[in-house]
Amino acid sequence: MESESVDISENLKGMIRFPCHKDAKILVYEGTVGKASIQCPYCKQICVFDYSSMTVARSKKLCGGVKAILNKTYH
Repeated sequence: MESESVDISENLKGMIRFPCHKDAKILVYEGTVGKASIQCPYCKQICVFDYSSMTVARSKKLCGGVKAILNKTYH
C-alpha cells in the first residue's frame, strides 16, 4: 500500500515560532482558528498558540490539568 504525499506549503497561513526555542516552530494553515497548547520539542515547556492572531505565549504549569478536565467531562 502506497502512502499519499502532502504538499505542506499548500494553503499555508504562516509559521509561529516557540518563544523558548526559535528553532522549534509550527505551521498554521488557512482556515485554522482557535487556540492549542503544544509542548516544545526541546525543553518540554507548554506554550499556548493562538491561530487566529498568529501569536504564542508561555503557559503556567497546570498540575493535574488533564485529570481535572477528564473528571469534569465524564462525571
